[in-house]
Order: sequence, then structure tokens, then C-alpha cells
Amino acid sequence: MSLLIKNLFEFDSLKGITLMTNEDSANNEISWFNIMEILDEISYLQKGELLLTTGYKLDNEELNKDLIYKLSSKGLAGMGIQTGYYLDEIPQYIIDAGNKYNFPIFKIPKDLSFSIISHVVLKNAYNINIKFKSELQKNRFIFENLSLGKELSLKEKSQISDSLKLTSNSKLCLLILSVTNAYDNLIPESTMLNLTNKLRNYLHSQEILTIVEISNDKILFLVASDNKLETKNLSINITDILKKHCESEHNLILLIGGSSIFASIDTLVPSFKEAYSSLITLEKIKAKTGICFYNYLGLFKSLGLISSDKYTVNFLQQKVNILIDHDKLHKTNYFYTLKCYLNNDCNINVTSEKLYIHRHTLRNRLCKIGELCNIDFNDCFLKLSLSLGIYLHDLFS
Repeated sequence: MSLLIKNLFEFDSLKGITLMTNEDSANNEISWFNIMEILDEISYLQKGELLLTTGYKLDNEELNKDLIYKLSSKGLAGMGIQTGYYLDEIPQYIIDAGNKYNFPIFKIPKDLSFSIISHVVLKNAYNINIKFKSELQKNRFIFENLSLGKELSLKEKSQISDSLKLTSNSKLCLLILSVTNAYDNLIPESTMLNLTNKLRNYLHSQEILTIVEISNDKILFLVASDNKLETKNLSINITDILKKHCESEHNLILLIGGSSIFASIDTLVPSFKEAYSSLITLEKIKAKTGICFYNYLGLFKSLGLISSDKYTVNFLQQKVNILIDHDKLHKTNYFYTLKCYLNNDCNINVTSEKLYIHRHTLRNRLCKIGELCNIDFNDCFLKLSLSLGIYLHDLFS
């Protein structure tokens, strides 16, 4: 069965939430959730999502008079507003608009964590929303059809196209995340759901629409965007997400194989093979964490060869390890600064924007990094060595 807004009031763990709009509005189906404190950028919210917010500036009616209309028009499932932080009570104009557009709004008490609500939604809705609707659940179209080389039916392609809002300008990519434990322990469902949510929310923040399917120890993301999909940026940002997750779950091995960027769902079968080939490459070189896109396959195979030579690895990581040790001792962020600088082609303006710091601050950091590691940033061969050292650290540390 689908998870509806009205079902939320049946869970003991969610006692205290109160529906503020009429009961008829609570029949909307929940497919996912999204948490936003400041409601200034709602363009990437998707149909079926439950929006959770603390209601920052919702007391300003002039600023938010069209908010509920916009959320309803996008097909969101509803909105939960937590009181006690920015609002003592939900403003009446919000409730009135919810009734007008038959859009459900419920109050969340201050002592109820958003994480509890999100866990309820993930646990009770993900089987429906991640594998499409019931008629496609039985097909398991990604892992069963594509892995067998079966082409999708016209109906399935149409549903995918509608879900991802594909246009003539859309670009797509397939990502397969393998989640395993270094000691072969079973992976808890909560881990799979948490990873799915982190990656999906990142992709949505980049205005990248997603279809997700979880199957045993693998999670597949079919992503699409009318903006330019860049494997470089996806590699950098997704690697950071995986590394941060591994900081809290040390024994996990998180590897993602990515296809090339493609323009038509008619090429899903070869794209799936590309993504799987990329994943197998990471497994063969015994990477611990990372993402490999098909167009980088040669590089990652070379990194696998390099990693087998401990002397070469130690030499390439020598300067990197100096920064990592310095960061641990002095609570600095030099390693990530260097990584971001190299990943952005040593462009001061772009790097400072990515790091949210002033250009002068970045230049001062780079000077300090240069002093610590004896680095000449005008030496192209040295910059290549540093990049290889960082890749090796991300993949194998």
C-alpha cells in the first residue's frame, strides 16, 4: 500500500503531529521527503515529496503569499511545519491557503526530530517510490531487465520519461552504488536508506532528477538534467559524500560505477553495462571508497597498478599525508583546500567560490600549503603528482 499523509498520524513514533488543514487534503501519497529551513529555493522539489521545515520567515505573509500555491502546483505531497523555533503557531494565511488548494499542512511539535519523521517515510514509502509503482515493481526494470540486456517496453520508457521530465535537451547517467562490509557483515536497511537519501538530496540540490532502485547490496540511480551533467563535478562531490559517510561507519566499502553521459533512454542497456564495468573495475583494483565513470576507466586501471607498488604510493602520498597530519593536529582544512584547488584547474576565483572564502584567504592558505610541503604550484608535473596522491588517498585509504 502507498504511504499517505493521513497514515503519518497512525505511527506511535509521530505522536504530537497535528493536521491543520481539512481531512480530505490528507490523501496525498508520499514518495520521498525533503528538509528545508529557508524556503527561498523550491525549484528542485519534486512531485510526491513531503516538505519538512522550521518555517523560517513564514510569519511574513507578503513574502510567502504564493508559497502554498507553488508547492501544490508542483505536486508535493504536503508540508510539515515545526513550531517552537521561528514560529509559535502556524500562520492562519498558510492554513487558509492549504484548505483553498487542498494541500495538507501539519504541525510538528518542537520535541519531535525531523530524523524520526524521515525514517518513517523512508521505511514505509521507499519500496513504492524507489521501484516506481506496483505494476513496475514486479518487473524490477533496472536490475533484472537491464542486467539481462532486455530492452524496456514503450510503456516503461514513457513512465521513465515522465518521471524524469525528459526533454530534447536532457542528459542522463546511470550510477550503481555497491555497499559492502569489510568483514562481510550484513548491511542494515537503515544504512542503505541513509545513503540513498544523502545522494538523492545532493542530486536534487543540483537540480538533477532521479529514479532510484535498491536491490540487495546495490543502489541504482538513473539521473537526468536539462543542465550540463559533468562527470568531473559529480565525481568530486559524490566522493566527498561517500568519504564522510565512511567516517561514521568505518567498515563500509562504498563504490560507485557510472556510465558515460547519454541523451536517450533507448541506450539504457549499453549504459547499464558501462556503469557495471566501471563498478567491477573499482572492485578489481580493491578500492575502498570512490566513484569511477566509464570515460575514466583507463585512469582508474592505472591507479590500480600504481597502488600495488607501495614505494610509489608512499612517494606520491608523502606531501598529501603532511597536510592530513597538519589538519588533524591544528584543526585546519589544508588537504581539502588543495584538493579543491587542483580539481578546479588551479583557478583561484572558482576555488574560492567553491570553498566560500575570499580569494585572499585562499591565496594565504596556498602559501602556507606550499611552505609546509615545499610545493611550487607553477610546476605542472608536481601538480600531477599531487593529484595522483589525492586520488590514491580517496580510493584506498
